[in-house]
Amino acid sequence: MNFKIRFIVLAILLYAITLGQLTAQTNDEISSVQGADIAIQVMSTTKPVKVDGRLDDPAWDEAIPYHDYFFQQEPQDRAPSGSKTQLRVLQDGEYIYFGAVCYEDNQEQIYATVKRRDGSFLADDAFELLIDTFDDKRNSYAFGTNPFGAKIDAIISDEGNHINKSWDCIWHCKTSRDSRGWVIEMAIPFKSLKYKRGELVDWGLNITREIKHSKEITYLAPIPRGLGHNGKFKGSLFARLKGIKPPPASLNVEVQPHLTTGRSWLYETDEQDNKLDAGFDVRYHATPQLTFDVTYQTDFAQAEADEEVVNLTRFNIN
Repeated sequence: MNFKIRFIVLAILLYAITLGQLTAQTNDEISSVQGADIAIQVMSTTKPVKVDGRLDDPAWDEAIPYHDYFFQQEPQDRAPSGSKTQLRVLQDGEYIYFGAVCYEDNQEQIYATVKRRDGSFLADDAFELLIDTFDDKRNSYAFGTNPFGAKIDAIISDEGNHINKSWDCIWHCKTSRDSRGWVIEMAIPFKSLKYKRGELVDWGLNITREIKHSKEITYLAPIPRGLGHNGKFKGSLFARLKGIKPPPASLNVEVQPHLTTGRSWLYETDEQDNKLDAGFDVRYHATPQLTFDVTYQTDFAQAEADEEVVNLTRFNIN
């Protein structure tokens, strides 16, 4: 009997030591991962993709899913995210498509409040792409959404020192919820982007996922806590988006007409005055690095006022 007890105790000790060594090895491997070690493969497709937030089109079966670690910045620096995120990327001759599943065990813990474009996701679960299309490791495009499918977009320059949130381009995004969590489907036209030319190119990529119920801020490529919120804009830390086949250059002209009307009435004299103003803005992308803007009768009615934001965190608001 004593021999059996000793044998069982010894087996348990050996198991605990082995498990500890494997855990330590796994933690070491996680802590040594850098953005450049993470590669997302872009697959080409000729099948149609309907952007409805469901990822059930046959084209998505051709994509290679990425479901390895996302890395926390908060609350535990570099720890694996507590909730799984799966990513797939496709392209055809006009669009690059991103499909993601943000896994969540409890549907009631998925939180969103914002429905308008370019709103603030400070209180929402959120998913954001950062794409460095020139692979210069300093500049990028940002595309984000929340579980309602609200859209935000911006141009990031000089590693986040300049952020143009007033930039709006044409792109498509839908979300849905199912038993897995919430699902994202994005389609970004190549015409809406500037990018380096070539038959086969790589872009830089990072992804932010914010999970409000657990107060997690996680990234595809690890961002050290010491860099703060704006550390996510450092292109030198991005992962790799590989195998992109950008379409050849074509005529890229944007025309935005506008029309404003008004009517005034003077009570004392019963005088009336009708007003009609029209104009247009034209943007011509001559090269990926050179754009011409022409405006006639600028519509100042579209100028936006700054939105008041209350910041209770230790990070600056951009």
